[in-house]
Amino acid sequence: TGASSHLVGDIIRHLQPHTLMLQDNNIGSSGTIAIADALTNNTSLEELWISYDIGQDGARAIAKAISTNKTLKRLLLCGDDTTGVESAMIIVNSLHCNNTITGLGLPVGACDDCVRKEIDKTIMKMYSVKVLYLFQCAQDDVLCKFHSKSFGNGVIDISYHRLLPHQLVSLGFFLSRSHRKWKELNLQWCYIGDDGMNILHQWLCGDKANKQEITKLDLSNNNLTGASSHLIGDIISHLQPHALVLDDNKITNLKNISTAVTATCTVKVLHMNNNNITSHDAVAISDMMSCLEELNITNNKLGDHGAELISKGITNTKTLRVLTITDNEIGSSGTKAIANALTNNTSLEELWISYDDIGQDGARAIAKAISTN
Repeated sequence: TGASSHLVGDIIRHLQPHTLMLQDNNIGSSGTIAIADALTNNTSLEELWISYDIGQDGARAIAKAISTNKTLKRLLLCGDDTTGVESAMIIVNSLHCNNTITGLGLPVGACDDCVRKEIDKTIMKMYSVKVLYLFQCAQDDVLCKFHSKSFGNGVIDISYHRLLPHQLVSLGFFLSRSHRKWKELNLQWCYIGDDGMNILHQWLCGDKANKQEITKLDLSNNNLTGASSHLIGDIISHLQPHALVLDDNKITNLKNISTAVTATCTVKVLHMNNNNITSHDAVAISDMMSCLEELNITNNKLGDHGAELISKGITNTKTLRVLTITDNEIGSSGTKAIANALTNNTSLEELWISYDDIGQDGARAIAKAISTN
């Protein structure tokens, strides 16, 4: 509690620690003031974790201390007291001129839209921050991590966290107002669904969108269906990413995606593992081979007919280097069609066709093809 804060202050002065973790306590405002006083002249502390139920007076004391402290690199405010958001804002607003803090943790989960937007605006002005942790207010889990490798060349990684609509809006607002150009957006395992995809599309492609130069977009395992195909196509046309990862969804009706890929010719790597893709979309896949360098459609349902349809793309492509069609229910006849296509192919360096029942006739056809390829 706050009664121990003067002791913590003495420990800071005597031990000169690099990391101090004080979250999940009841330090309160007076205790935070005592700790802030110890920070003022500290020259060792690089990382401070503290619950943000510190009161506005405690927040002002921390803000004053870090404005003069030259060693602190990571400041993480966490906890579950949503009223402490005002305290967090006091600290955030004091960081405009700070050039040492590269990691900042803030609460966002239960904040209202106005507060979230203010936090976003402040972050945009903090060019020293390379890693941004956004904590759920209901628990001390890292909800999001925005990671910038260097100014203007960064990665937004929010993987493995279920994003609710209001959190997607907050992310969208951040993207649309950010002065930085983000190179990668990783949203795998966020379960945004088709409704969340609509929200993301509005912020990436709509009137409020800030032109980004995202080279890699990962939307794996997000419960997306064919209803999102046209949105993904728009995103491809707008962002023109180099790599697109759509694994572990249920995305079918690929015509819109194929049209965007072939029209822009910027997507070079496409992964669509485990999407229930059938021969119905094989022509769209074949068309995309004219631009792609790497295509991975493992664990789908192309079947023999689908394999026969994509063989035209294998024959005609001048760019495709890696093709993975593992576990696609391809039998002997489909394998023969692919083998025939390989005979005339001049670009393919890797072909993965394991876990398909190609049979001995299919194996002979592949063997003959690779003897001349």
